Amino acid sequence: MDAHTRSLLTKAEAELIDSTTPAALAPLTHSELVALSHRVRKGADKYRDLYRRQGSATVRKAHSRAATSGANSGTAEKATVFADALSRVSARLAKLDREDAAQMRAERAAAEKPKKPKSAKR
Repeated sequence: MDAHTRSLLTKAEAELIDSTTPAALAPLTHSELVALSHRVRKGADKYRDLYRRQGSATVRKAHSRAATSGANSGTAEKATVFADALSRVSARLAKLDREDAAQMRAERAAAEKPKKPKSAKR
């Protein structure tokens, strides 16, 4: 994240975004990732909706869609930052889900293998 983008975020928002780096996500458990996903999604939804409301208000005031292009660029950038963070968390969560599913399949396959009867010695 560059300095300009970091300057747009509050300290808490910057810490939340920093917690979505690959190095920070690696040690998290499935339930921790789900909780983080909810927090990041809340921020992403907030700034997406705020961007849309600000754009709508600018269009009404200026009677022109062209006037909205730079009016809320900071909010648009925040929305993008949170959407990217959510994407990273979702990707990590999906990877853990795939690994868990593969492990469960392997366990089921091992449990279903027929046991070979011991041969009788003659």
